[in-house]
Amino acid sequence: MNAPASFSASRASAALFLATTLAALCASAAGPQSGAPPAYETWRNARGERADDMPGMKSNKGFGAAIHLVAASEAERFVREWNETSVEHAPKLTPADSVARGESVVLLILYAGCSAKAEGPAPCEAAFDVKTLDPNGKVLIEQFDIALARDLPAYPRIVQLSPVTLQTDFDATDPLGLYRYDVTLRNPERNAIVTLTETIVLTDKASTPNESASKEASATAPMSR
Repeated sequence: MNAPASFSASRASAALFLATTLAALCASAAGPQSGAPPAYETWRNARGERADDMPGMKSNKGFGAAIHLVAASEAERFVREWNETSVEHAPKLTPADSVARGESVVLLILYAGCSAKAEGPAPCEAAFDVKTLDPNGKVLIEQFDIALARDLPAYPRIVQLSPVTLQTDFDATDPLGLYRYDVTLRNPERNAIVTLTETIVLTDKASTPNESASKEASATAPMSR
């Protein structure tokens, strides 16, 4: 396996609102009553209902994140579509269930609520660790304390695409089977930790993308780009 230890930065725009069919980060309540626990933001589905946490998508204390494993060509296409299309356009993301030897898979990270500030752009101080394990439980990649947003500011109730990606290149020496990607995100401003996991199966032949898992999104920018 050719699994680079360093991360590459994909081209990223200013903050965008991503209203996926899966979820959007919205206010969970107008505000807490006196003496009540704080009303944090949380992932919600297209109907505005609170979405249950999933292994690859969670929120904690108003900080939400989701990870996706996609084919390298799909990652390139999605990032380009995200950055270059109008805000009315609905980009689609097709996650990969499997990857073949000789192919590459890319880890993408979406996040929201990085800053607790109510209005306007603010620094995003969140960082993450990532670990990849092969079917035998061997650690292939382990990186710590990677800046989630780099120079991108955070906006309230905005879902953003991290400019940081991880590409894994599989070759004939890699064992077939299930590979696991563990990502732990830490947000010091919110004192929140989000732990996410996604898996992908390495096969000896290529398979078609999981079209049924495509996610549709619309985007709007809070500031001119």
